[in-house]
Formats: sequence, structure tokens, C-alpha cells
Amino acid sequence: SDGEDLSSDASSDVSDLSESDFRHLDVSELGQQKLRSVSSSFSWRVVVVVSMAAGAVITAIGVWALGVSMTTAEMRIVYTKGTQESLFFEMAHTIRPKPQATITTECRGTCTIPVTVPQDMRPPILAYYVIDPFYQNYNDYLKSEITAELQGREVSQALRENKCWSRPTRELNGRQLVPCGMKANSLFTDTFAIGGVTFDKNDTAWASDVRRYNNPPDYPTRANTSWLYQRYPTVVSEERGVKTEAFAAWMRPSAISRVWNPYGYIHTPLRKGKVLNVTINSIFDAWSLNASKLLVLTEAHTMGGHHDAFGTFLIASGLLCFVVAGITAVVRLCDGEHVSGGAGDSDSGQEE
Repeated sequence: SDGEDLSSDASSDVSDLSESDFRHLDVSELGQQKLRSVSSSFSWRVVVVVSMAAGAVITAIGVWALGVSMTTAEMRIVYTKGTQESLFFEMAHTIRPKPQATITTECRGTCTIPVTVPQDMRPPILAYYVIDPFYQNYNDYLKSEITAELQGREVSQALRENKCWSRPTRELNGRQLVPCGMKANSLFTDTFAIGGVTFDKNDTAWASDVRRYNNPPDYPTRANTSWLYQRYPTVVSEERGVKTEAFAAWMRPSAISRVWNPYGYIHTPLRKGKVLNVTINSIFDAWSLNASKLLVLTEAHTMGGHHDAFGTFLIASGLLCFVVAGITAVVRLCDGEHVSGGAGDSDSGQEE
């Protein structure tokens, strides 16, 4: 019979297994697929109610974020205009709202640019710089560092040559560059100052990054060594070294085609019509890269700065939740009518 054939086949299969095969069998509940499983099933009413509630909340937050963005003041100073343009410039009119003020000029060396505040700006006011394009996401650039060296530990010369393979990124005039690498030795060096206004440069980098970096025990007395503060005195202080926040922010590479890093915060309000004398020391070489450099001042809020895309995305997501609720209700109603119609046909057939 078929049952006997199956039994004999199973016996033959088992007989082919050696004792070692049995020892390797996974007899655990996981291996035998005997673990308890939990599944949830929601009625169509629950799906509709939850989708409607989520849509209402998300849409409300989106409207709030969009309203905050539209009333947020922003000023941009394009002080170096390159010939290459990335997404930031090519699609700025579609992905970002226009700032209330844009000044375009060419600055090499030290320049003072007068800027009129377009509307009242409430603190905190974030100042950030942009280099566009600047590709920090290239693999060679990303790997050109030694984590142990940045943490203050001593590393071998062989490791330095392996990680910082380009000699100019690890040696200068016979002196060892510490830390070495393309990232540490391409630090943004432009500085900004505004007459009568103070920049607070605290909290411009991730606190975890600042904690992760440390100066070595023999800092800064090690012989034949070039330290960051000696190469970048306008950015890195001797006291802080690698724990300087501007350096820590730079060492966290951008994932896209531009660098967009905080420079500092202004904690005093700027009144509409006030003329700001912005002094820029433009020494970072963006000209050889055909890149642009910007200084941006924007109000900073809980939902971010002057950027409509976030609010628009939330509104679209909320509307999508309403669409899901509507489709669920329509499908349920159509399915209910179909079932009712089928039951009616069956009853009429029985009566006949």
C-alpha cells in the first residue's frame, strides 16, 4: 500500500544516517520549528481608525513645521562662486525655499561684507558654512585616518604608512603630522566675524565625537612633530588640540556631495534693517576644486531651520495615511456588498 511504501522510504532514509549524523541533528525547539509564534490580526475598523488618527497627527505636525519654516529668517553669503554646481544649487529652488537675503560676492583673503538683516531674527541663530561640491564620501578619503592615533594612542610607523599612504598627509618638512590622513589635513580654515556679535562655538560637534578624540600623553612636547594647532592656528587651539569642536565636526564626513557644518551660534537677536559687517578670512582653497563657499545665518527651531521639505514630507505622509484608511473602507464595503449579494442569490435559489 501507499502507507507501507512511505514507511519503508522513511526507514531507508533514516538507515542511511550514521550515528554522527544523528549527533549533528538540531533537536532544539528552534531547529524543529516548535517555537511559540504570535500573530496579530486587526479588523478593518481598527485599520481605518488608526490610519485616520495617525494621518491627523502627522499632518498637524507637518503644517506646524511648514509654518515655522516659512516664517524663519535666513541669510546666505556666497563669498566664493565655483563653476561646478551640485544638487544644492541646481535644485535649490525646488527643494529649499528662497532665503530672505542672498549676497553673492568674490572674496579672497580678508573681506568685509555689509549685510542688512531682512527681518527680525530670534536666537538661537545658527551660522554654518557650506563647501559645494566637496566629496568627503570617497573611500580613500574616509579611510585616510588612524582611529587609535585620534584617540591619543601611540601607533607604529608601518600603520601610519598603511593608513596615511600619501606622504604629504603624514609628513611635512621631515616632521610627523599628528594626526595624519587626508581628513585631518584638509580642515576647513576660513573664519568669520561679525561686528558687535559673538559666535558661541560650543555644541557645534557631536559630544560623543569630542569625547572619542584625545591628545597623546606627550602632547605637545613630542620632538619632530607637527600638531594641529601649529598647522591651523585660526581654528585649533593648543589647549584643546584634537578635542576642538570645529575639528571634530570636520572629521565626521558628509554622506553627500557637499560639506555643511555648523560654525557657531548667536544668542542675541538681530533686528530688521540692522547692517551687519561680516568679516571673512577666506583662505580655504576651493578655487582649485571649482567649488563654492557659503556662510549661512538662519534661525534654529525645534523643527529645524529654513527648510520647507520636512514639513511638506510630513503633510504628504499624513495624506497617505488618509488614503490608506479610505482604500481600506472602500474595499471592505465592496467586499461586504459582494458577500451580501452572493447570500441573496443563494437564498433565492433555495426557494425555487
